[in-house]
Amino acid sequence: MSEARSRATCLGRSASKWANPMKTGHPITDVANAMNHARLIGLPPIKYERDQRPDGISFSDYKVQLRAGMLPKVVEERRPADEDLDVFMFPQVWGSTALGFGGMGGSSPRQANTVVVMCRKVQAAAIYFAGEHAYTVDLKDSNVHKQLHDDIRDRRVPSRSEATQRYASHQAGALPTSPGASP
Repeated sequence: MSEARSRATCLGRSASKWANPMKTGHPITDVANAMNHARLIGLPPIKYERDQRPDGISFSDYKVQLRAGMLPKVVEERRPADEDLDVFMFPQVWGSTALGFGGMGGSSPRQANTVVVMCRKVQAAAIYFAGEHAYTVDLKDSNVHKQLHDDIRDRRVPSRSEATQRYASHQAGALPTSPGASP
């Protein structure tokens, strides 16, 4: 028995599943891909205010102005970090090999890991099927937020086409973002 096959058997997986990771997906890879994409592209940047320290003043004058609230505010943005994210992952069965992306796919049912990456600071969630970005949902509407949490609890997140009706019905014109579109 080869080393790779024995290692796969020891981990409880058949060697054929290790040879083709796209066959079922690997949970660790799916979560890692989803988190990386969400931090860099899938979720909008976090905007925050901070006090601007004017040039040419002493540190003691700066502290006095800071306590008095006299410093001008600057709005900056940053990408979400790992500690800003809540991640949910569960297996989900799809009716075809196209998963929840729609389009042409084989007619056999397929199980794939669904990963939901949420950021409370921007009130958005990015949805991934088998590690690939499907759509991003704006959670500023409390009804949409509740619907997504119910879907996660039921372990049944809608496909991309179903999500446009389900999550956009309570939002005035805001539809889930598809892959490739800017968040």
